[in-house]
Amino acid sequence: MSAAPAEDSPPISLAAFRPTQREVLARLVPTLLAVGLVAFLGYALATEAGRLQLDERGFVPLLLGWIAMLGLCILGAVAALAAERGVSTGLRSYTRQRVLPLALGHSILAAAGATFCSFWISGGAYDLLTVLTCTFVLTLLFTASVLVPSYLTGFARAEAERA
Repeated sequence: MSAAPAEDSPPISLAAFRPTQREVLARLVPTLLAVGLVAFLGYALATEAGRLQLDERGFVPLLLGWIAMLGLCILGAVAALAAERGVSTGLRSYTRQRVLPLALGHSILAAAGATFCSFWISGGAYDLLTVLTCTFVLTLLFTASVLVPSYLTGFARAEAERA
């Protein structure tokens, strides 16, 4: 049984289809902020440690601390993506088949940046493994939900312009 070769498009340079930093940030920051705030509600209301902190500190101080932590984690994700753009010339060409792994790789990079900031912020004050795992997984999933469609749409647009 032989598999038919996968149809693929001619290669297109990354610079031709990658969305601008501004376009990515305009969608990524609000997405991660919303996810982080929902995670706060889950933490504060559904975990014993969260309820204990809620009783000790009160809702507003706990929320403000969470927003500060969330802001630094988002900054880590954004900084990782900006660093990648700083070292990447955008001249490497990709086929349609390679765009999804590229977007997922950039999502992993952003998740690593957010996780580093989460580790730095935590300082061992919480269940570190849970904090790092949640940060990485949530950032990866929701960054991918922004980057994958952006990259695929940009590639399709560059392909149409080429034709």
